[in-house]
Amino acid sequence: MSRLASGVCIVATDGVAGRAGATLTSVTSVTDSPGTVLLCLNRNSMSLPAILGNGVLSINILAQTHRPISDCFASPIRHEEKFRNGIWTFSTGRCPALEGSLATLQCSIASSVESGSHTVMFCTVNEIDLHDAPAQPLIYFSRGYVNNQPQT
Repeated sequence: MSRLASGVCIVATDGVAGRAGATLTSVTSVTDSPGTVLLCLNRNSMSLPAILGNGVLSINILAQTHRPISDCFASPIRHEEKFRNGIWTFSTGRCPALEGSLATLQCSIASSVESGSHTVMFCTVNEIDLHDAPAQPLIYFSRGYVNNQPQT
């Protein structure tokens, strides 16, 4: 599957089970009515208990400029330190939103199932914030980031 190019996202949560976040490439659209996305997270992820415990999450779709933040959220550092990277909006009733992301989806977990080493979550999209900043998406392919700058 390393030959399948994927967009990079940070999934974040906040609530009674704690604030947490992780970098994911396994995020995909399922349906648009009702708006549903699927994501997969390794069961060993430090973020999984908070995400499942809160039952809500944001999906922040990253631009190329977010590569350092992507690396940070993929690392095993403490969650408090992760959110010191980038500019995050924390609003009551919403999950953390990364300023400058291509889009942020506010979601609730409709169902989850364990499969192999991962937990697969089906999430209902409750709100979408599209950001107008013209930017190239951060793409991951063959175990590395792709430089997808337009040719001049």
